[in-house]
Amino acid sequence: MNGLFGQNRILTIADVSQLHEKIHLAINSQLRQERAAQCPQADAIFFGMTPGEVDALFLRIDQMAMLDLLSTVEAHLRMDFQNRVREKRKDALSRQFRSVAKRRHHRIRLKEDILAGWSEHYQGSKVSINDFNAALKVRDWLAHGRYWVPKFQPGYNRIVVRDICNNLAQALFPPS
Repeated sequence: MNGLFGQNRILTIADVSQLHEKIHLAINSQLRQERAAQCPQADAIFFGMTPGEVDALFLRIDQMAMLDLLSTVEAHLRMDFQNRVREKRKDALSRQFRSVAKRRHHRIRLKEDILAGWSEHYQGSKVSINDFNAALKVRDWLAHGRYWVPKFQPGYNRIVVRDICNNLAQALFPPS
């Protein structure tokens, strides 16, 4: 993960997961240090925060991780779409993607165009695609300001979303 920022590359799921794990560990460590101090200092990060406010902070960090993970996978899917169109691959999925690209130009939709194509041509990946589609509701809610009551299933956190992203990546892009 050296040089994570400033590199001209798309991060991997592992990069993003490790980064957020380090953030989580660092904040937990700071919290333990401050709680262990005999007399808390006014410049301490958690000084004056209630347990509920600390919990809300960790929830917000989890939300940032989920958004980051889902966005990373979306970037990889969009890059794969562009590569298939540009390279004019001969498989059925690539031909479908070229047809979509001609019809929709630069307005390619993630669910309706990219994921639907994968689901149609790679039946074995349907469960992973459906799980990822469900998690995209979390992404939409996080990315658009959380101003409505979410309609997704409870229980999403950075670990669950990381596993969903990894499962999708393994289903669509198995290691060679």
